[in-house]
Amino acid sequence: MSCNKDTKLIWESYQNTLNEADEFSFDKLVHMGSEHYEKVKGSKEREEIYKEIEETYLTFFKNNMQQYSNADAIINYIEDGGFRDDMSNNLGHDEDAELDMIDRAINKFEF
Repeated sequence: MSCNKDTKLIWESYQNTLNEADEFSFDKLVHMGSEHYEKVKGSKEREEIYKEIEETYLTFFKNNMQQYSNADAIINYIEDGGFRDDMSNNLGHDEDAELDMIDRAINKFEF
């Protein structure tokens, strides 16, 4: 095979790779967000960290929409709060349970 044909095949393969957008897993997104949270926890309030993580990933997917076939779905998932809820659950941050625990502690010490 000549050098030109090899180059042409390599270029076609590269173009096909560029044209095939990958799908980004929601589970992977939640895992990455949870890891990000664990790295910075304690530096800010929980909600501030969640907001920062959401903004980071939202900006990334908005700027790289062509790279992921499901970028629109991921953007909606983040904007609708699903990402925050799933990340919170993954980290074991159940706000309702925490509020109940606080209420029980307050009621225990009331006269």
